[in-house]
Formats: sequence, C-alpha cells, structure tokens
Amino acid sequence: MTTVAGVVTMDRDLPDFSAHQIIIDPAVEGGLVRLIDLKNTLAAREVDEGSWEAYRPSPLSALTFNEVLTRQVFSIPQLNIPAGEIALVKTPLPDTPEGQCSYALFGFVKGTDHDLQLICNRVFEAQLQEPGPLDHHAMHTGLSHDTGIEAKHKMGNHILQVMHQPLWGFGETKYGMTSLMTINEYDKYRRNRQHLIDHGKNGPEVEGRVDSEYVRYLRTFTKLGGDLLPWQSQEQIKHVEQLSAQAIRTITDEEFSPAP
Repeated sequence: MTTVAGVVTMDRDLPDFSAHQIIIDPAVEGGLVRLIDLKNTLAAREVDEGSWEAYRPSPLSALTFNEVLTRQVFSIPQLNIPAGEIALVKTPLPDTPEGQCSYALFGFVKGTDHDLQLICNRVFEAQLQEPGPLDHHAMHTGLSHDTGIEAKHKMGNHILQVMHQPLWGFGETKYGMTSLMTINEYDKYRRNRQHLIDHGKNGPEVEGRVDSEYVRYLRTFTKLGGDLLPWQSQEQIKHVEQLSAQAIRTITDEEFSPAP
C-alpha cells in the first residue's frame, strides 16, 4: 500500500473530505484512471467505538491531512489492479480558472509491489471525462501521462511532505502547499497570527500560552514584508526563507547592539 497526493480542479462545489474511490490501471497505455464518487464524506463515517480514534476529541475538520490518514475512515477496495480511496478538501490553489473549485487530494492506494513501483514517486496529470447519463456509478475516467516530475519522499519527513514541494498546479508555475489543513482551519490560523502580532498572545480561538520570542520574530518577519500564503511557488518559498533569515539577523543584531 502507498499514499497518494495531488490537486484536482472541477466545476463542482464539494464538501470537505468528500470520499472517492480511485482505480489506476498501469497496464493501459497512458495509465487509465477512474474516479468514483461515493456520495458521502469521511467525516460522516462512524468510527469503531472500540478504537482509539473514537476517543480523540478533535473533529476530522480540525486535523491536518497527515492526522486524518491515521483515522480509521478509509476503505480500500480489493481489486487486482491498484485501487484505493481518497479525500478531496477544498483549497485556494492559485491560477484556478474562474468558476472552478480546487481541491487537495490525498489517501491510500493498494496494489502489488510491481504495479505500485510503476506509479510511485512520480507526478501524473489526467483530464477525466464527466460521467455520462447512463453511468450510475458516477465514474470519471481518463488517461494520465507522466509529467517527468519526481515527488520523492524523504526518510524522516511526514508522509504527505510531497504536498509542500512546489510540484502542483496546471499552469507553468507550480506551487507547494504551506500547511496541510482545511481552508477554515487555515483562516483561523491567520486570524490568530494577526492577534499575536497585535496583542502578543493567542486569540480566543486558540488555547495556551505562546513564547514571547516567537511573537518578536513574527512581528519582525511581518514588518519586513513576510507572509505565509497557503500555496507558494519556488520563488515565493525562497523569498520567505530570505525574509525569515533577515528577521533572525535583525533580532540578533538588536540583542547584541550596545545600549545607547
């Protein structure tokens, strides 16, 4: 079994964590992909009362995508070709065409070692056809092609670290996702970030105390023009890294400057 990740754009407005079966046939030239709507969401599924997940206080919508993968809510179809289940979560992917919605995609695919080796560590693109009127399974089907881009997972990184790499998007510019969380959770993070800058402590939506040195860094970083967008290109990532380093140097210089 392996994890899958990526992005999808479509003209349908889906709820967060909508569940879909994915089937990939590497024996077909071009790589046949099928996506089957399951008409429900992962959040609506009942968790076994005897499992550890049943006692976790956080709802699915408040978890990062990596944490969602640890919940027993994915169901893997037993087929003789690579198949699995994915979740789609709405995300503000740059350059999304007007009238379209963009989603982050992640989940599991099961298959033989040989078949999974054909699709692992690679980025594919596919344009799926809308299901026809006689397709009672609401199956989207299309041929994928290998973009030639590698999406290697590094040992020690969390399992969806590839989402952070600037590999994603359907235009010339590719982007990486800065935070594996839903739009609502990201908006809450942004509001609290601004509250930290303004008041030096967490806002009403976030519990706990915050280190004063982090607040100082955040204020300096923001004053220099730094920001953390939900998706960033390679150039934007480098710019943020440069501003972050500059913020640290500024703080260090202030600490070691002689008093007037």
